[in-house]
Amino acid sequence: MGDPLKVRVSGPLAGLVPPFRQELFRLGYASNTVAHQLRLVAGLSRWLAGRGMVAADLSESVAESFMRSWRRTPVNLRTTRALKPFVGFLDSSGVQRKHDAPKTLSPADRILGDFARYLVAERALRPATVTNYLNQTGPFLRWRIERAGANFGSLGADEVTDFLLYRAESETLGSIKVAATAIRSLLRWMFMTGIIPSRLDAAVRSVAYSSYAGLPKSLTKTQVQAVARQADSSNVGTARNGVLVGVLARLGLRAGEAAALRLDDINWRSGTITVPGKAGRRVVMPLPVDVGAALAEYLSTERPAADDRHVFLRVLAPHRAMSPAGISQVITGMGARAGINGRISAHQLRHYAATADLAAGGNLTEAGQLLRHTDQATTRIYARVDLDMLRTLAMPWPGNQAGGGANDAERANS
Repeated sequence: MGDPLKVRVSGPLAGLVPPFRQELFRLGYASNTVAHQLRLVAGLSRWLAGRGMVAADLSESVAESFMRSWRRTPVNLRTTRALKPFVGFLDSSGVQRKHDAPKTLSPADRILGDFARYLVAERALRPATVTNYLNQTGPFLRWRIERAGANFGSLGADEVTDFLLYRAESETLGSIKVAATAIRSLLRWMFMTGIIPSRLDAAVRSVAYSSYAGLPKSLTKTQVQAVARQADSSNVGTARNGVLVGVLARLGLRAGEAAALRLDDINWRSGTITVPGKAGRRVVMPLPVDVGAALAEYLSTERPAADDRHVFLRVLAPHRAMSPAGISQVITGMGARAGINGRISAHQLRHYAATADLAAGGNLTEAGQLLRHTDQATTRIYARVDLDMLRTLAMPWPGNQAGGGANDAERANS
């Protein structure tokens, strides 16, 4: 274990080391990690001194130059990510660092940047959704620019169709459906902003695919209980991981909604929780007693002390809000430790919330309210989850009716 107090730093960064060390401890870093960070700063300080530089000269390109020399040492194969805590400390301390000249954006990147700002400001889409839209529309813009240049005034519907057909050669129908939705939104925006002279979004026809064609990918009660038990076997985040299973499987939250929860969203007096949903909607829901008790235990005994007001924080320093991907990874790991075949996702726990409500005697309207669906058609998929009830509605196959119909051989020869 390294001792942070024994790390000696000389050069232009020496005076910044004591407050930086204190900040690392405040953020929850372990002593060994703090010592490692300070050794990195010591190397950086010597490197800057040898070039007559000071802390203000630490631009992105200077940091990269230092890391190229630092990588030559036998035990420190790192990227500029390793300097992120120190660079963040400099910025928060008011050190006016030099910055490299902004890189010249490609025509596609300029359009994507403006489109992203529209999606956030005008459509109030969540960051994950915006990223997904950009991932789908970026390849289309670059594909078209490679074929016909950056002037989109001549863009035609046939080109949009050609791109989607090109994608369909190597991708699933579900992926093409997502791409079509994003490109349709992009074309609508490009027309509104005058980038293209006529509306082309109507030319992007709906893809004949439905993610609701099968049964919801839910879990059984026994499987959910097995996943929940894995919280107690976790090396870290025992109480937090148990609460995550509760809010996903009992309240039907999406991983992104759980990640967005803030301490101010919990009203202990009224026993409610405000869920930040899609398109900026906020829905007040009752907080089940058992979930509330588990949440209170997590907040009082395990949640790190941090300025961040999000409910679910990373266990390892820095103690920032968990991302939706981080929550999904936690649930997937718990499912794997529970020995359940196949990958378990956070969304399957959300499905379980609806199926459990129906199994307890609830109806589709109540399931839709639990999942906060704005369209009842979205909830209709759950009408197919009670297989025993569906069997009573199914008409018997004519060939299996007593005293009538042909046998299998007769049907095969007919």
